[in-house]
Amino acid sequence: MSYSTDPILTPVGRVTLPALAKPDDNGKYGLTMIFDSEADLKKLKAMVDECIKVEWGSKYKPAQLSLPFKNGNDKTDDEGNVRPEYAGCTLATMGTKYAVTVLNPAKKPIPTAQLEAEVYGGCYCIAQVNAYAWEYTEKGKVMKRGVSLGLMNLMKVRDGERLGGGKRISAEDAFADVEVEASSDDPSNYTNDDYDL
Repeated sequence: MSYSTDPILTPVGRVTLPALAKPDDNGKYGLTMIFDSEADLKKLKAMVDECIKVEWGSKYKPAQLSLPFKNGNDKTDDEGNVRPEYAGCTLATMGTKYAVTVLNPAKKPIPTAQLEAEVYGGCYCIAQVNAYAWEYTEKGKVMKRGVSLGLMNLMKVRDGERLGGGKRISAEDAFADVEVEASSDDPSNYTNDDYDL
């Protein structure tokens, strides 16, 4: 069985790409956290190093493994410019096969139905994670190996500016000032006989 560490708490990080209310296309719950240059990641990186050492000793260097940390400066837009929300930051991806408990700032569980609205790209959270070693095999041959962060629990600590487009508002508010003249083409005038079902 692959080695896994005891869990620790991360520093406060900014959330991006959350999949908490339901699993993503790979069947996993999780998110990526953006840590700025001031965040102390020593314990988090030491946990990953411990996992590497226990699982493989000195056989593989970190550069030979798939690791959960990415350099934010490598995240660029279509024109090759570093995306400002990632510039100078470290990104850490964490996931799990199971739904996790997410607490609000008052340390009360957030209902699943509210997760997408409450935990969005741009808010700030603390995660409880562990590190675990893995190997991907195909036809008995190891194709890839690495260490991942397992997401165990999550706590939202504060709101933040949404990534990718500012504050989201309801459809009702977005179209509140739009006036539409009623006509025969108004769907509210249709009956079931008007539709080809």
